Amino acid sequence: MGLESTPAASAAMTVYLYITKVEITITHCDHIDPENSASYDRVYVEYHNETAQIARTTGFLVGQEARSKGVDKETLLDAMEEKVDIVVQEIERMAEDNSMRFMDFCRDLPKAANAKASPFEPLVQRFPREMNIIRKL
Repeated sequence: MGLESTPAASAAMTVYLYITKVEITITHCDHIDPENSASYDRVYVEYHNETAQIARTTGFLVGQEARSKGVDKETLLDAMEEKVDIVVQEIERMAEDNSMRFMDFCRDLPKAANAKASPFEPLVQRFPREMNIIRKL
């Protein structure tokens, strides 16, 4: 489904899927490294709180694009679920392909979150063009 056909929808989808990827990554880290669960929970909550408003905005923009194309809600949700499943598979593949490297990445997440470093750099720095489009709407 071509929900990314307009610049606004494309920008919204890019940012939304990135936020989702970071949140799923943290959740996967928590799953494979339960001894550091409290740390991952804290990072997840902080990131979720920081990005919640933009995630809502991007979701609204994608929904608007779908409605303008006559796409019903169920079809939209199915399409989004499919895109999120691809993100989940990508993260699982990363974790399986090099589990030690992924574990190191996971254990560095709290430090990266505190420093606002990748993957937690501000969305306006990571996606300047997309965020500029989204903010103008």
